[in-house]
Amino acid sequence: MAATLCACAERLAAVRDRWFAYDPAHGWFFTDGPNRRMSWRAAYYAGERGVENHSGEPFYWTHDCPFCGALLPTPSFDEIWTDQGDGAE
Repeated sequence: MAATLCACAERLAAVRDRWFAYDPAHGWFFTDGPNRRMSWRAAYYAGERGVENHSGEPFYWTHDCPFCGALLPTPSFDEIWTDQGDGAE
């Protein structure tokens, strides 16, 4: 059975309002957080064991839509919104 590609209104509204976005290197993420964090104890042991600390990075969704559970699309380059820094799009 093929997975259904997400087209839910909630995700489309979140993308339109720019609080759910796509990063080509990682996947979909919420622009306003929550971000990953690691306790001081976990960071200490991670350093001893050579584990990377990803605190401050967003959680990424690569397969299932957090709104409806369907398969998330992979947008083409033209569909990805990028901020030019001057307020223009």
